[in-house]
Amino acid sequence: MKNYFGKEIASQYDSDLSIMDPNVVDPIVHFLQGLVKNGSALEFGIRTGRIALPLIFHQI
Repeated sequence: MKNYFGKEIASQYDSDLSIMDPNVVDPIVHFLQGLVKNGSALEFGIRTGRIALPLIFHQI
């Protein structure tokens, strides 16, 4: 079985800062907020928190 999350991936993880672009993150945050409405969400593998942190602070 191939390990897709080895040292090579870890060394470059989030090196492309375009994934932090609000044009990328905001639609994901809005979609997830629509699913949970006033409830809670649990994000597995939070890593840098690029989605979880905006979910905490982002208001629709």
